Amino acid sequence: MREGNFTRKIFYRFFFPAVAASVCLGLANLADSLCVGMVMGESALAAISLVSPIYMVFNVLHLGMAVGGSVTFAQLMGSGKVKQAVNVFRQMLLLALMVSVALAILGELFVEPLILLLGADPGQGEVYEMTKSYAVRLLAAAPLFFLNMIFYYFLRCDDGERRASVGLAVSNLLDVGLSFVFVLGFGMGINGAVYSTIVGVGAAVLIYLPHFLSWVVVSYFLNAFLDAQYGMIPAMQEAAGHARTSWYTTPGPWPFILTFANLWKNVGYSTVLYLAAITGIDTNQYEAAAMDGATKWQQVLHVTIPHLRTMIAILFIMNVGKIFASDFGLFYNVPMQNGALFSVTQTIDTYVYRAYMATGDPGQSSAAGLLQNVLGFVCILTANGIVKKIDSESSLF
Repeated sequence: MREGNFTRKIFYRFFFPAVAASVCLGLANLADSLCVGMVMGESALAAISLVSPIYMVFNVLHLGMAVGGSVTFAQLMGSGKVKQAVNVFRQMLLLALMVSVALAILGELFVEPLILLLGADPGQGEVYEMTKSYAVRLLAAAPLFFLNMIFYYFLRCDDGERRASVGLAVSNLLDVGLSFVFVLGFGMGINGAVYSTIVGVGAAVLIYLPHFLSWVVVSYFLNAFLDAQYGMIPAMQEAAGHARTSWYTTPGPWPFILTFANLWKNVGYSTVLYLAAITGIDTNQYEAAAMDGATKWQQVLHVTIPHLRTMIAILFIMNVGKIFASDFGLFYNVPMQNGALFSVTQTIDTYVYRAYMATGDPGQSSAAGLLQNVLGFVCILTANGIVKKIDSESSLF
């Protein structure tokens, strides 16, 4: 009986995500076809139809790896064999990268024989060129498609269902929305359709990554988007008729890039804390408030927020106390240690490290570290004093 219940649980856990992923992919492809057909007519629709078997090959390969690997991962985690489960994830990730990179390379080298095999006719000049253009870009993005599916299924097996669902929704909303923007708004034609799909899949991977990766890996992944020569964003700028931006020598955008990266990496931690506090609130209080005629917003203001006051106060004190401390990995690794960006990425933490590495004298670095700690302590005292005046029960001391 227990085995039957477990089997059903595993079935429902993986069946519905697989159906959802397939339906969303179908809707995204439909949006691409609709936009391209409205702008470029039958030739573009014919090109997309010829390329559609590539999507099928992607699905067969990455769904097989993702579902098979994640089921094994879930069974091992359920048995308490964490190390073996982690090894399964690593093996599936490595296999997915190897296969997808091989597809990308083969697509670049043999794209013409491939589209001939798919039914493209060189005699139909416009359709042939569109098919070739679409296929090259789609195959070049194969690693993103494979990573997306591997992360999606393994997240669902590692208590990351919410993040996985958000990633799937964001991916498809971006794909559909950007199809209209790139194709209809920017006039990028069939390339706009494939770029919208790639951006949507890339956004999902970005949402999934914090669950798995350190700042070192994230920095190289971000470089794949921002690198002036090979990055995806500069390539899209050039395709849209704009000059490529040299992101790693332009300080202006980096305060926003680092802020976004920090929120992307750490927002889940605070969300879990607040979610834990909210789930601890007695539901009878909401029922009583509803019976008294309180709206949802009034319930939030008069029931939820009062119960979160202590959590808000503690997080406020902790974050104010860290004003003079920075995430070393974020400010050192993500900008790729580029000297042109020091004016906006240098913090006390990175200064302490660089000063010691440059001079070998620990005195100056120790002095800067001591100053940082003193300022942090003063900030904690100040924040605690503010909280104590507002709500003495929520202060730390």
